[in-house]
Amino acid sequence: MEDKLMDKKYLIKVANWWFEVTKEEYDAMKADKNRHTYLKENQKVVKIVSLESLKNDAVRGMDFIVDPNANVEDEVITKLENERLWRVLQTLSQEDMYIVTEYLMKPKEERKTLTEIGKILGMSHTAVRKRKLKIIEYLREIL
Repeated sequence: MEDKLMDKKYLIKVANWWFEVTKEEYDAMKADKNRHTYLKENQKVVKIVSLESLKNDAVRGMDFIVDPNANVEDEVITKLENERLWRVLQTLSQEDMYIVTEYLMKPKEERKTLTEIGKILGMSHTAVRKRKLKIIEYLREIL
């Protein structure tokens, strides 16, 4: 049986002519042909995109370039903490959530005063202040 394997001839076709080659040459030619076929089939899927082509109002090409100074670990931790905070905030009542959004989350210049919040919720300034402190204590315990 080994004699039959030794007698096997390897042929490749080049420009309508058949040539006898060694097994190594045949394997290399076959691998190259398979690679060429694979690239040709996937040519439609993979396309090179210029960063300049991404220019529009919503997307800038530079947004896709990795920042070497970015600390991915800190960004992931911050994202997870924000998601956790959001889940906890969703457990608050509507009144408590209103106090959080109007007094704690907005920038100082846009915040409503505790008195304004109290008028909207039908509560006194003192009641809103106590509720705000209870909300903060609750968030500290949970988070």
